[in-house]
Amino acid sequence: MLDMGFRDDVLKIAEFCPANKQVLLLSATLSHRGVGAIATTLLQAPQTIAVGQVRQAHSSIDHQLILADSQDHKDALLTALLQQGGFHRALVFANKRNTATRLANLLKYQKLRSAALHGEMSTEERKQVMHQFHEGKVNVVCASDLAARGIDVSGIDLVVNYDIPYSGDNYLHRSGRTGRAGARGLAVSLANAAEWNLMVSIERYLALRFERRTLPGLKAKYSGPKKLKSSGKAAGSKQKPKKSAADKNKTRERNQKNVGKRRAKPVVAATAANDGFAPLKKKPPRA
Repeated sequence: MLDMGFRDDVLKIAEFCPANKQVLLLSATLSHRGVGAIATTLLQAPQTIAVGQVRQAHSSIDHQLILADSQDHKDALLTALLQQGGFHRALVFANKRNTATRLANLLKYQKLRSAALHGEMSTEERKQVMHQFHEGKVNVVCASDLAARGIDVSGIDLVVNYDIPYSGDNYLHRSGRTGRAGARGLAVSLANAAEWNLMVSIERYLALRFERRTLPGLKAKYSGPKKLKSSGKAAGSKQKPKKSAADKNKTRERNQKNVGKRRAKPVVAATAANDGFAPLKKKPPRA
């Protein structure tokens, strides 16, 4: 609610409540920066009750990984995955708002009932999308991380990470939109070569391993790094890049400007008046 712009509304409602009111603040995470700020404003000498571990993956969710070669390949994988069906409602997460919009339009073109949800939309637009999602008029919502917190819609049985989230905590919030209230859920992540290390970091952070999966006819050429570190991340090459012939011929101008020039010897002029030497006599010209 804080991320969706309702902070001021919550504070305004609290002003109309009695001074001796009891306030309960419920949050999926206590580390969110907005939680601490609003807690200081609303609560008096609060007691903190934490349930579960922060870095604990949801046991009711199956976590899968599909490797991709490019953005076009991810688009094809996402479309094929959703066209297979087998889900009631699905959330597709992207790291950028314009990506969420693009994916919603792509899925609409593929005759899937989809909509976008992100922070640049007005409150009324977001409410309309959520209403359509609840009513089943839309069964796929492509969202930014705005929708990872605070949304509780029954029947979300599939979460797709089109982009690998930037942290393990964000992954927990995204995947936690499914597998709720005892139901089973599925979280599928699409990862390319540039996202491999980020994906491994999330696995290590949450102490889980994604089940590797492929889709018929869409198996990626990329199967993982050729060399791995002990952490599972890609091992980078330590060799310095070889210089080309053109680079070797490039030298600094200041190293070339005096090349080929002979340095002139300093000329010392001596005069009889100043140095006490006798004036030099000119030799007569030869006959």
